[in-house]
Order: sequence, then C-alpha cells, then structure tokens
Amino acid sequence: METIVEISSKCYNKIILHALKNPTSQIHGILLGKSVDGTPIISIEDILPVFHSAPTKPIIDMSFRLADNHCEAKNREDGNNSINIIGWYSANEKFDYGNPSQVSLRVMSFIGSKLIQDDDDLSGSVEPILILLNNSKLEEQLRKKEEKIDSISHHALQVYGRDNRNNWLRPFLQEHVVVVKSSIPATVYENDSLEFFDFEDHLDSSNKEEIKKRDWILNSAVDI
Repeated sequence: METIVEISSKCYNKIILHALKNPTSQIHGILLGKSVDGTPIISIEDILPVFHSAPTKPIIDMSFRLADNHCEAKNREDGNNSINIIGWYSANEKFDYGNPSQVSLRVMSFIGSKLIQDDDDLSGSVEPILILLNNSKLEEQLRKKEEKIDSISHHALQVYGRDNRNNWLRPFLQEHVVVVKSSIPATVYENDSLEFFDFEDHLDSSNKEEIKKRDWILNSAVDI
C-alpha cells in the first residue's frame, strides 16, 4: 500500500512564511510528525525552521538536539508519543532549480540513520521524508493570494522518499500528498517586517529580549 503524506495547514503556512521571510536565499527546517496507526498515512504535524543560508553541521546537530527535547516535552504533556522528527524541508536559492540540493540529501541521510538507530523511538518505524518547496508553484499561488489550497494539485510542495540507492530522490505522486485545507495568511501580503524566525535568527540575537522574541520553535507571534 502506498504511503500517503498529510500536511497540516499550520505546517504548510509556516513553510511558506519561512520562504517569504527569506526570498533571496535557501531555507531549511525540520519536519515533526507521526505515522497514523493502522494506516499508510504519515501526518506532518509541525515544522521547526532552522536555516536561511547554507547549513553547517554544528548548528544542524544543535537544532536536532533541541527538536528532540521539544518533542519529548510535548509528548509528556500530551501523554503519548505522538510527535517526533520525521524529515526535513527546504527551498532552493535558485528560482528555477527544482531538485533537492546536496545539502538536503546529506541531512536526510543523517536523519535516516538517526531514526533507524533509535530503537526506543516510535519514529524509528517511519520512513523519513524530504519536502521541497517548488518556487515556481509558490509564485503562481501567491498571484492568486487567498485562494484556498484544498486539492492535491494546487499546493507547492514536492515530497521525496528514499530510493534504492539510499538517496531521497524518489518523488511521491501528487495524489499521495495532501495539504489539509490551507491558505496563505493574508497578513503576509501586507507586512514587510514579518515576525517569523528560524534557529539562525535566534542565534543572531544580541540580547535576552531578542532571544526571547525570536522563538524559532513556537513562533507564537505568527497567527496561523
């Protein structure tokens, strides 16, 4: 049975906001989610934005440790193991480059090894996925502004799974990727100083107030 990837409206909007906040650079971040018991569905519940430049290994390692801590705290709060690191998302710097970058593929190799080795983590039984934001489809969607994203053909994401060479270059069919009734927030078009932060922004903070404000894990200032 083919795997179905369901992406929540919150996740979709946050990926779009990350890209729009950094329109001239690559972006990268962590996917959090779970497998749905008894079904072939992988549910993407949230994302953690990490980079808006070329990723470096020390910051990748640090972001994954913090993401693990976030998942553990949330699962304790909810009383289950419902959310774990489940993949990576990115958007390329070059507008017309439509394939996963080598950086993304290296990160996915790391995630795949991490999940397979972590026998105590329920996410170990889930094949991690890579999501690439399609720049040209996003541009088309932005022209339409508030049009609802309620069909499998209108979203701007391409999902990849692992191929037989252990690279994340096996594209999912669009009918196997569902964005749950989403629309890009109208405030995006009216606000040039969008308060949406990734881990790189957080690390660039110069004082305690900025560190607190630049909450890359929750991004609670963003109403989505």
